[in-house]
Amino acid sequence: MTTNYEGELIMEYSVFVEIVAMGEELDFIYEEDTYSISFNRHGYYLTRFSDCYTQAFKTSDDLFREARINGKSILELWDKLRDNFEPYEIPVEMNRQNTRLLPAGNWILRDSNMKYDEFVKKIGSGEEADFLYNKGDHFWIHSDENGYHLMRCRDDYTQTFKTAEDLFFNAQINGKSILELWGALS
Repeated sequence: MTTNYEGELIMEYSVFVEIVAMGEELDFIYEEDTYSISFNRHGYYLTRFSDCYTQAFKTSDDLFREARINGKSILELWDKLRDNFEPYEIPVEMNRQNTRLLPAGNWILRDSNMKYDEFVKKIGSGEEADFLYNKGDHFWIHSDENGYHLMRCRDDYTQTFKTAEDLFFNAQINGKSILELWGALS
């Protein structure tokens, strides 16, 4: 573990890189914008929440080498970013060769083994999900006091429904329901 000049524990860049490589999803703030680093079976993503601008990469190494925020790499910005993260020590038995951490929070990683009914139940219980459709169109399902929402991130187009069941039966992506598209979502 590393400490800052005040003796407080801080997140080391190498540890940050390792936990992202293991599949941990992390949000952070830089210059009043919130960003997310996320993962699914197709790769790693850096997304700016304000406009859902997403950069996609095949590997975490590609993300750290090629991702840019205002023209700078995450490493170049690390001194400004590290205060977003609690100090974290990777247990000896966990590393990117043998273990992948599950994302923090109530996020669902939709994978090819997840059954549609299980997905619906998790969304109905308040979990959130994001997924890609049509070679990279990024969507986000979440709920709040106003209902259940399906948002297309590239333009913030949002469909809102009173219940999770309404969302799954009535939300449309290119004229089809989520059930009809289930096999094509990632």
